[in-house]
Amino acid sequence: MPGTTPGTTLEPPATQQTERNDAPASPLAVEALFQELPQPLLLLNAAGRIQQANPAALALLGESAKALQSRSFALPETDAPVALVLSRPGLPPLEVEAHRSQLTWHGQPGWLVSLQDLTERTVLRRTLDDTAARLHVIADHACSWECWILPHGAYAHVSPSCERITGYEAQQFLDDPLFIQGIVEEEDLQAWKDFMHASATSATRGDILHLDYRLRRKNGRQVWISQTNCPVHARDGSLLGLRTSAQDITARKQMELELRRQTLHDQLTGLPNRALFLDRLEHARLRASRRSDYFFALCFLDLDRFKTINDSLGHTAGDKVLVEVTRRILDSIRTLDTVSRFGGDEYAILLEELVSPRGAVQIVKRIRQLISEPLVVNDSELRITASMGVVLSPMDNLPAEMLLRNANIALHAAKEQGRDCFKVFTNKMLDQAVMLMTMEQEMRRGVQGDEFFLVFQPFVHLHTSELVGFEALVRWRHPTRGLMPPGAFIALAEETGAIIDLGSMVLHKACAAWVAWAEQWPAVRNTLMSVNISGRQFSQFGFLDSIRTVLEKTGMPPERLKLEITETAIMEDAESSAEKLSRIKEMGIALSIDDFGTGYSSMSYLQRFPLDNLKIDLSFIRLMHVSQENMEIVRAIINLAHTLGMEVVAEGVEDASQRRTLQELNCEYAQGYFYARPMPDDEMRAFLAGLDQEHPVVTPLALAAAD
Repeated sequence: MPGTTPGTTLEPPATQQTERNDAPASPLAVEALFQELPQPLLLLNAAGRIQQANPAALALLGESAKALQSRSFALPETDAPVALVLSRPGLPPLEVEAHRSQLTWHGQPGWLVSLQDLTERTVLRRTLDDTAARLHVIADHACSWECWILPHGAYAHVSPSCERITGYEAQQFLDDPLFIQGIVEEEDLQAWKDFMHASATSATRGDILHLDYRLRRKNGRQVWISQTNCPVHARDGSLLGLRTSAQDITARKQMELELRRQTLHDQLTGLPNRALFLDRLEHARLRASRRSDYFFALCFLDLDRFKTINDSLGHTAGDKVLVEVTRRILDSIRTLDTVSRFGGDEYAILLEELVSPRGAVQIVKRIRQLISEPLVVNDSELRITASMGVVLSPMDNLPAEMLLRNANIALHAAKEQGRDCFKVFTNKMLDQAVMLMTMEQEMRRGVQGDEFFLVFQPFVHLHTSELVGFEALVRWRHPTRGLMPPGAFIALAEETGAIIDLGSMVLHKACAAWVAWAEQWPAVRNTLMSVNISGRQFSQFGFLDSIRTVLEKTGMPPERLKLEITETAIMEDAESSAEKLSRIKEMGIALSIDDFGTGYSSMSYLQRFPLDNLKIDLSFIRLMHVSQENMEIVRAIINLAHTLGMEVVAEGVEDASQRRTLQELNCEYAQGYFYARPMPDDEMRAFLAGLDQEHPVVTPLALAAAD
């Protein structure tokens, strides 16, 4: 590089003389300006040797003014800016942009050269190039399918991942912007078009739009795509294009669909569950409201005595039965119908597009017939029956839950009729159900409000008429319905569970009454207080503890208490009943089977139960003289009891001829209107006061009236 001689006086060039009030600039001012400018400047003579460099140039070149003196500088051949690479002693080469301007110094031609350091610009450009290259590599090797779509719809860039995801090469999308529309599934195509249109017309910066859709790969396999569109806008708001990113989410979608299937389907049978069934039922209801020619029916099905199968054969066998029942139901219906398992042994069936309501009845009958055919489980042949409640169109546009309620009401009506049948819902059933629900609520309030009270009916020795004991019977003094007999509420109490509280109250009041009477009348002290125990009470956990509590609180001697339990209650789980009855017997309490003959007893179990007596149901006593067959039934029951070491109580004795016959059959005890009607506590006290306390003989009512 050419240099300059230190101390050279600078003068303003003749061609650039500054005019200010027509006075030339001072040479010292020009020199000062040259030295102070931050732009690196070199002053060269006509031969290109450096005459002078300002401090900015010295700093840029990394040399002193003396070192630069008279060095040559390769002047550019043009007045336009030119990029040059300058060597620097002991320093890396320097890339600069040089711009020359011709001028005259002290009458001699020369050059003013300005220098611009291009190092930062070069580094920045290289960084940008490297970044662009890296981004290109990332885009080309990303798992997602990346695209840049121009505003007019053409693809400016398609990453190679598209071939892995779709099976098609990127060039097919670049050559034909509409190619993708041919592989999007037809069901999703309109949604995809709307999605792309919304992305291209979005005027909001930073909008990110998302869509999941299906497309068909080159090999024909369907895949799920999750695509995100990001519109890119210029500063003026115009759309520069769309950046799209798409991923294959088939595995995730399959998992979601499977989870949804598990959420909405029964795991054992694969049938829709309650939530999915109600959704389909609601859609059927809406179709019926829009179409006058559309009929559908709803059926609620419950297997009869399914619990017995689970208890006797085990839950695994029960599951096999449910799977087989499901298959039979599906074989009975059409493909457009829906079957749902609600849990346990309950099924709901939706029958659609019926020609008439009669068509539903035909299908229901076919279901019952197929279910009732014998099936073999674990080498055991079973016969399953089902009770069904049916709701037929038209259904008054009731919501799905209400329709299901009505079907359930009809199902309960079928079970009450004796099971293994179906009932079609009527509004009368609903009225009855509402009445029963109201009564249940009133019953629970009545127990708390002491609306229930006891009456007591004496039972006597048939041959001596001596008082043996009392049966406690519950009555309900309803605040609006008046006096209600047990037949009006006991079954409901049993079904709803209210019998637990009611039965506990009866046991407590009966024991308390006996203790109070025994304190006043000696004749009572050798008698029994007989209390009916429902099946629900008997199977209740903690039943024995509840008996002990009552005995302790009332002071009732356990040997003066007799519990009457029905055949059905103890035979429902005979093994458990035998154990529980033995524990009750160990407490000193007497035991009796109530209403014997109306249920089913296994003789092998009956002899294992520690029973004291059997109580013949009054229906047999009333019919003794109607036919010889009925007489023989009573005779057989008495003989059976005696064979098993039990005594017999005949219930419902109403006249002398019945008493005489029972005496001839060697029946021990009798209870009925012939001797005494059920009496409340105050009347019972009067009755006891009239007895001989040493020999409390009960005079029959008919004889007492004659006297």
